[in-house]
Amino acid sequence: MKLFLLLLLMLAAICNYAQNIGINNPAPNANAILDIKSGNKGLLIPRMDSLARKQIPNTKGLFVYDTTTGSLWHNDGAKWINHLNMPRGNVDGDMLSWNGSSWSAMPKGSAGQFLGVNNSGQLGWLHASTLAISDATVTEGNAGTVILTFTVTKTVLYNKTVAVQYATSNGTAIAGNDYTAISGTLVFLPSDVSKTITVVVTGDGNIETDEALSVTLSNPVDATIIDASGTGTILNDD
Repeated sequence: MKLFLLLLLMLAAICNYAQNIGINNPAPNANAILDIKSGNKGLLIPRMDSLARKQIPNTKGLFVYDTTTGSLWHNDGAKWINHLNMPRGNVDGDMLSWNGSSWSAMPKGSAGQFLGVNNSGQLGWLHASTLAISDATVTEGNAGTVILTFTVTKTVLYNKTVAVQYATSNGTAIAGNDYTAISGTLVFLPSDVSKTITVVVTGDGNIETDEALSVTLSNPVDATIIDASGTGTILNDD
């Protein structure tokens, strides 16, 4: 009985000694089974082959090393995701973004930008100033010309000059017949909050339905476009 108790005490001592864990400890016990800080110990990730990994029910938070693929995998609760081909940036300041199914490298932003979600739902670097174009309406007239006026509005959030290109495109209204096609660049000084784009519409006496054209913004400089297309409606009065 005494021998049994002695062996039991020795076993308890060994188990307690072997379970030492050195976390944030510059001098962990030499027999620590887990040491995050020292230079000669590490964290053992569960290892298994692909067959064994795929037999595990989907459980969010699982993280294993697959000996078949030679890579780390994590489970998001619905599927296993391989970290083998995780990209990397090219310069200091690059970061990774997760689009729901894979990682992609995102180049670092520039001065005056912030990290946000764009109109497409993608994470990226955005500019503080935003641009939006209005719709416009004009009555055609029986002769001569009238002006269809679009307004481009800029938010003024920081002291920087902003530029954006614009161009018309046909809808049911046809350039050269119903209106004069235009394109160009708008430049906003730091204090500017709006600019106008004017499209010349040609009047006629034809009996027809209302017609439409578009003006589209593109290639912004130091701004983010939040509404890129304005619809111009030419009301028939014949």
